[in-house]
Amino acid sequence: EGNVTANAFVARQALTQIVDEFPARGVSGPYGVSRSDGVAGSEKIEILVRDRNQTTNIIKATTLTRSLDYEFEPFNGQILFRAPVPSVDDQLNPVSIRVTYEVDSGGPAFTVLGGDVQLKITDKLSVGVAAARDNNPDAPYTIAGANLHLKLSKNTEVIAEVARANSVVGGTTGNFTANNSNNFAGITGPVSGSAARVEIRHSDETLRARAYAATAQDGFNNSSAGLTGGRTELGASAVYQVNPALSLNAELLHSEDRISASKSDAASIGADLKLSDRLTVGAGARHAR
Repeated sequence: EGNVTANAFVARQALTQIVDEFPARGVSGPYGVSRSDGVAGSEKIEILVRDRNQTTNIIKATTLTRSLDYEFEPFNGQILFRAPVPSVDDQLNPVSIRVTYEVDSGGPAFTVLGGDVQLKITDKLSVGVAAARDNNPDAPYTIAGANLHLKLSKNTEVIAEVARANSVVGGTTGNFTANNSNNFAGITGPVSGSAARVEIRHSDETLRARAYAATAQDGFNNSSAGLTGGRTELGASAVYQVNPALSLNAELLHSEDRISASKSDAASIGADLKLSDRLTVGAGARHAR
């Protein structure tokens, strides 16, 4: 209504959401999920392409259609695709399969609710807030966040986000495994943490550039987010069109995982020369540590 966009939902149910992600093996299947008691028709299957230098960065996500792209039998947890799913794409970025589905917890019904509000303050600035609460007695979960979108000019924009998640890893009974990240292996009990991201993008006829920074505290637990707990990601990339035939590109990346005490840095520079409408020659160099 006007400059305000709002959504709200509430559900009374006894279902629990499970998120499984596993690497593609270059074959059509079968692929198995972690739970064999999934509710038929509740699944959402996505093919994810992750940056080979920053695996938490999802470059592309493709949602598949049941019967057309795959067959899923929730009673035995087997997925069979119509065509093989490659393990890497043409740029050697790893490909994975993410399956989101629901299982019937068998206990009493509980409430899941949430909402979001987006306010357009001016033609250049909009802000928003969002929150959701899952009152599952085995795995209570709360997440809240805020975001900002600012257009500095016709070709330049800034995006900022912050979120906080509170959850119980391992479940209140100690044997609940839904949405447990590898970062929380062996941990049972409440965890909480915050995450933040800021990004600036520019795009015009001669220059496309992007710079971003994202970080998450160790206790940030959200299996659907692009950033896992304990990680920091920094990056910058640009493509400059020298003339209609020649373009230059460069990229800098830094990743840090505090939980596994690992770091990685990468830098690349390259050029593409368009010889004709059907032929482009490219060359470049990359250094990674």
